[in-house]
Amino acid sequence: MSVNLSPEPPPAPPSPPAAPSSRPGRFDSFRRELGFELVVPALVVGLTAGVLAVIRAVSVSALIFAGELEPFAALGTNLGLISAIMIGFVLAIASGYPGTVALAQVEPAAILALIAAAVIAAVGAERGGEIALATMVVAIALSSLLFGCTLFLLGVFRLGNLVRFIPYPVVAGFLAGVGWLLVRGSFTTMTSRPLGFDNLAFLAEPASLWRWLPGIGFGLALWFLHRRIHHYLVMPLVMAVGVALFYAASWITDATLDDLRARGFLFESSTSDAQWQSPLSFLQDADWSVLWSELPTAGTLIVISVLALLLFAGSIEVATRRDIDLNRELRVTGIANMIGAIGGAFPGFHSLSGTILTHRMGAPVRLTGLIGTLLCVAVLFLGADALLWLPKPVIGGLLFYLGLDFLLEWAYETRFQLAGPDYVLVLVVLAITGGVGMLEGLGAGILIGVVLFVINYSRTNVVRHSLSGADFHSNVDRPEPQRVRLGKHGDAIHVLRLQGYIFFGTANRLLAMVRERLDDPARAKVRFVILDLARVIGLDASAILGFDRMSQYAQDRAFHLVLTGFSPPIAAQLRRERIDGDSSANTHFFPDLDHAMEWCEDKLLEHELAAGAELRDPLADQLRRIAGGTAVDVGDFLAYVEPFEVKSGEHLIRQKEQSNDLYFIETGKVSVRLETSDGRVVRLRAMGPGTIVGEVAFYLDIPRSASVIADLPTTGYRLKRESLKRLRAERPDLAAMFHEFIAHRLSERVAETGRLVDTLIG
Repeated sequence: MSVNLSPEPPPAPPSPPAAPSSRPGRFDSFRRELGFELVVPALVVGLTAGVLAVIRAVSVSALIFAGELEPFAALGTNLGLISAIMIGFVLAIASGYPGTVALAQVEPAAILALIAAAVIAAVGAERGGEIALATMVVAIALSSLLFGCTLFLLGVFRLGNLVRFIPYPVVAGFLAGVGWLLVRGSFTTMTSRPLGFDNLAFLAEPASLWRWLPGIGFGLALWFLHRRIHHYLVMPLVMAVGVALFYAASWITDATLDDLRARGFLFESSTSDAQWQSPLSFLQDADWSVLWSELPTAGTLIVISVLALLLFAGSIEVATRRDIDLNRELRVTGIANMIGAIGGAFPGFHSLSGTILTHRMGAPVRLTGLIGTLLCVAVLFLGADALLWLPKPVIGGLLFYLGLDFLLEWAYETRFQLAGPDYVLVLVVLAITGGVGMLEGLGAGILIGVVLFVINYSRTNVVRHSLSGADFHSNVDRPEPQRVRLGKHGDAIHVLRLQGYIFFGTANRLLAMVRERLDDPARAKVRFVILDLARVIGLDASAILGFDRMSQYAQDRAFHLVLTGFSPPIAAQLRRERIDGDSSANTHFFPDLDHAMEWCEDKLLEHELAAGAELRDPLADQLRRIAGGTAVDVGDFLAYVEPFEVKSGEHLIRQKEQSNDLYFIETGKVSVRLETSDGRVVRLRAMGPGTIVGEVAFYLDIPRSASVIADLPTTGYRLKRESLKRLRAERPDLAAMFHEFIAHRLSERVAETGRLVDTLIG
């Protein structure tokens, strides 16, 4: 995006370590960052950065002070130097990166050139251009002030990252548009006419060709050499050669300075004082109606400059391998621009090329930026009229090079980085920016970016898992007959685990998926549709309407709609639409998917079982199913266990107590509950008749990992550790049968877990 003027020397030495928080420590840290021990490399790099800042001041001035404002271009150069001095000084001493170099930037300058064109169109050459000059100086100062205030507030409220939500293709297209404006501005600088269809005939005239063709050639040569030779001296040397060749050609053709100025090859001299004047002195002559009408353009300047600053800061982080506090940079740069506005400075911020140059040259210290600032101070007082001697083809060629570099980087090279639709968006933003306006291009880009995001996000499947109750079960251990029934009839439970944000782009597809399952003749009739919203971050009005329609389907087609895992805001949205889970309706709410599955399974088993049948699975029957036709009498095993009975709410097992027994459930129901360190109680599993409780801790001889509490009056048998030892000694055949029974139950759990994993990943 900016000019890369860095050589390739060895990496810089590591930055000094952070100082302690005491005052002497902070002073010592600042003294080390100032870098007096690196005075020689700091002097070389600082002077180089200062030369680049002077060149930037001249080029920015030529871009803005064109047409009717051209006689005041020397004053514009001074304003550019003041920008490098004030903003450069503040960032040199206060930036988070000690080697920061700052100057006036071309991104805001390109938009200031649009404001200048509007000012010229509105007031023209009234009073010899004094009104246009006053209006433009005030516009520059106000732009810097507003830009600085915006940066400072973004940093204070730590909102810098919010700007990064603008889509990258929009930023790329907009920066490519800045490149096009720089190319147009280069023609304005060289011929006083911008590049456009209306001026093609004028630009094609022989006299005009001689004014802009050499500049285009110079810009192309600068671009080619800079691409081939990555060294910070390329630009100043090529510009010096360009100026020398211009005056050599003038000497050969016997052209005087007056002739060159009359033919438009040199800038016009000004009859006014080119020395710096405070923006306050221009307030009375400024046309405030024009300034008011250009406020939207100033807003565009602020947005694109903030984006450019963030991109520069991120690039400096990568290049220097050092973390930079982005919000600190916003605050410091904001203060620098507010101070610069007092002097009428152009908006400015970090120089990407200059800052990386200090790192690669081994001088990432504050002294480097201060030396560059001092050079700009010297030029400000000694060379106020330097712009009058610089050929327009050279300055225009420099602007053309900058614009060409922007266009190639953001409009061409992004073709290899972005997908097709994103790259088309870059071109659309470029076309609108160049053909209509900066603000329109940014607004259209953001709007198109939002539409593309909606289209792409709507393709994302909001259904994380689509499950059947035949494969996916609650955390309730049930008797084998119930497990068989659920395996046979569980397909009547349809589970959709949702994710992301459900909005109009995805709500209709979700509704279609439910409707498709309801109408599938090859599968069992759906009696329960469970929508798990645990991973849903939000719903829009279309999604709420979709749930309302599903609730109507539930009543019309006689199935239960079960909603689980919703957050309080989503629950409030549903209740506002009267989807409130009334027990008399077919819509139900549960806190989590496990309780919802348990309720549906209970309903399904209640429908399949005879009314009033007692849920009981005697231990002897459980053992016989495992023993099969063996000669072992399972009834003998009952002599080694003792019956137990607990009431609802009583503990069967307490968390962290020693595991000296295990339990066989014949009737009732218990829950395994984990007590967390923060006092919460989480249900891990529910267990009914035909299940075993506490076998893992019992076999491993470790403390209980959770508590077991009776949900209903529960009965069964308990096997103590001493009884198992006696069983092994007295009846090894019964012990073998018992261990086979335990292994069978554990294998069932592993097999069920495997089926669940296959279902989730399949």
